[in-house]
Amino acid sequence: MFAAAITFAQATPHTTGSALGTWELVSHDYDGQAAAVTQRELKILSPGHFVWIIYDKGTMKTVGAGAGTWTLTGNTYTEHVEFADVAGGEGINGASFKFNVTVAGDTLTQTGTMGTTKMKEVWKRLK
Repeated sequence: MFAAAITFAQATPHTTGSALGTWELVSHDYDGQAAAVTQRELKILSPGHFVWIIYDKGTMKTVGAGAGTWTLTGNTYTEHVEFADVAGGEGINGASFKFNVTVAGDTLTQTGTMGTTKMKEVWKRLK
């Protein structure tokens, strides 16, 4: 949202290495509806594997988690979900999803469709 459109337009193809790291979700839009980030969500991309976790900042309890493998070819990011434990995530275990990913500086923007849900996520690299 905020500067994501500008970032998306200015981003250029990148290497897998530019996506490696720990990322925090700063905004997301599902099916055209912006949603406030009320919990903290982190994604860690290591060579070939990913893990993500969502937790409630007030209770410090896990709300969801998942892991699997990933590849990046040009700007096509593919996640293969080995497991996911999150409300609404039924049926994604064992599935693969392709997204368009751009990395510009410390911002990773991921767009695409997961099932029937069109999504856009903006992540900031943690230092």
